[in-house]
Amino acid sequence: MARSPVIEALANSHLNEQRRVIAKRESDLAARVHQVVGPHHVTDGSLPSVFWSFCQQHGVPALPARPSTCAAFCLDLEHDLGAEKLLDLLAGVSRAHVAAGLADPTASWQVNAVMARFAKTETPRSWTEEDRVEFLGLPAMVREIVLRREGERDNALQRALQKVADERKQLKALHVRETEKTEIKTTEEKTENAKTENAAGA
Repeated sequence: MARSPVIEALANSHLNEQRRVIAKRESDLAARVHQVVGPHHVTDGSLPSVFWSFCQQHGVPALPARPSTCAAFCLDLEHDLGAEKLLDLLAGVSRAHVAAGLADPTASWQVNAVMARFAKTETPRSWTEEDRVEFLGLPAMVREIVLRREGERDNALQRALQKVADERKQLKALHVRETEKTEIKTTEEKTENAKTENAAGA
């Protein structure tokens, strides 16, 4: 049974009104959050052209993009671009979405699972097994940042320990030299005293 044009128009009007109400509520919530936390540090970002081309080729939106689109992008281009280049491109896709106030499609389990197939993922050596499992579930870009910072910290700690060891060696060498000087002085004083006693007894 065909619907009346009047009923169709009323239904569409009602649907549009619901959408406007929801959009207003979402805008109000976003304004409340913005008052507390301020804007995101990423305020400008453009999509990498290679990602835009991939989305056009497959007829899917690039902004906003779905997590599965980003995962498929990685699957298609990993062998051509390599994991490191893909991470850079994903970071660009992430920045573009964040700058536009959209959810980041690269921070998803699909993208993480695909990237884990390609990249040899290390885990911080000092972490527990439970922490390592959680670490592997983080977005690839976040894992890279954590690993880099962990490496920088380890290097800084190693340099500090080496500096302490070098200073201890210097102090030990200085102590040895001072001890030798004291022993030499004591020996010289004993020799002088012996000479004086011999001269007095003669």
